[in-house]
Amino acid sequence: MPKADNKVEANVPSLYVLNAAALTKVHAVEQLAVDLASYETDIAVITETHLKTKHTDSAMSVPGYTLHRRDRQRRRGGGVAMYVRSTIAASVWTFSAKTGLTNSYGYVSGA
Repeated sequence: MPKADNKVEANVPSLYVLNAAALTKVHAVEQLAVDLASYETDIAVITETHLKTKHTDSAMSVPGYTLHRRDRQRRRGGGVAMYVRSTIAASVWTFSAKTGLTNSYGYVSGA
């Protein structure tokens, strides 16, 4: 019986997805940093960050990663963030429709 090859292609980034239920909790960002390092994560998508404008990017930063975030405005909870390994090019594209809804998309290249 042939042996299965479980290797992942080198050009496929690793993805980490988490519903954080608040990155504002004590030591939440530190725990996230440990997880990203342990799993050797390239891209982390975090939902329910609960971040507001008073939470600075520097306070939410993880060494070796670039933070892209969209905070919920005028309501509690919500918010999304994307941590991308600093060696990977990434940008955020925002689309606003006439309905008043806004969508943000992360674009990652060179992974």
